[in-house]
Amino acid sequence: MKTLIPMLPQAPIAAAALSLVLAGCATAQAPVPAATPAPAASASAPASVVSAPAARPAAPLPGALAPFAEIVREAKRADGYLPVWTRDDRTWLEIPSVLLDKPFFMASSVAGGTGEGRFWPGLTGRGDMVELKRVGNTVQLIARNTTIRAPAGTPLARALSESYSDSLLGAAPLAAAPHPLSKALLVDAAVLLGGDIFNAQLALEAQHRLPYALDRANSSFERVRATAAGTYFTLRQHFSVARLPTTVPNPAQAPNPPRSLPDVRSLFISLTYTLAPLPAEPLKTRAADARVGYFNTSFVDLGDDTQEGRRTHLIRRWRLEKADPAAAVSAPKEPIRV
Repeated sequence: MKTLIPMLPQAPIAAAALSLVLAGCATAQAPVPAATPAPAASASAPASVVSAPAARPAAPLPGALAPFAEIVREAKRADGYLPVWTRDDRTWLEIPSVLLDKPFFMASSVAGGTGEGRFWPGLTGRGDMVELKRVGNTVQLIARNTTIRAPAGTPLARALSESYSDSLLGAAPLAAAPHPLSKALLVDAAVLLGGDIFNAQLALEAQHRLPYALDRANSSFERVRATAAGTYFTLRQHFSVARLPTTVPNPAQAPNPPRSLPDVRSLFISLTYTLAPLPAEPLKTRAADARVGYFNTSFVDLGDDTQEGRRTHLIRRWRLEKADPAAAVSAPKEPIRV
């Protein structure tokens, strides 16, 4: 039996269709005016029941970040200055919101070398005052420019910040949406720290005159440790060269391959990165004297016109403090550790 549906004006049809959409009803029939009686159902025909589809969770928007808890599910958290999450071969760095755009100390050292050249275990590399900065859905590791300085809060300091650039050491996209309560950020530590921060490629090429390149796919973390005093990553990085040159135009530039490797085309270097907070009370500085053979560090202080060339030289010092300040001789509060 065919059901006859009366023709309706266009405006009522549009209004009725809109009301059906808003009510969540799904039906293929055109709406029937309320004044039109529905045809009587046959006694032998079963009643037809139209039900609304089951509600589905809203699909994530394209490019939306996964929830924080979903990414770290079944991962183990190590609390510290910068907390670390680990699961299987994945390592994530948690960045508390209060530490964004706040300076801290980052140092590097060789944990495992090649047995020759400049890569001996224990040798220190660069040390920087760095910041973690969020730019959209990316976290940048920025090395602050401390070579040119001026008194903080002065127009001169603002002019310097506009005239001299910082440096980008690493960057990583957010691995998850910010934590819903603490607003902490999560990034893949291998992406943020897995680049050539140590500048090992340049040192290898200068030493061996071969274009060794970083192979991030075959690099991995050896050790990760997080404490209140700092967060430490030991990264085993692979460097390789596709082939050795067969001819060299200038004999003075001939390759000098490492002699201690099974295959000179491939080598591993382990590097430790230390991320530590700056001391709450800065160490008292001591001016360097050119007549004394101290190791020193220098910077241009445009706010000080008493120094020649406005360059300040300071002695590199260890923070040795008495455990008992009242004693004439006392054990150190924190001994020097190498």
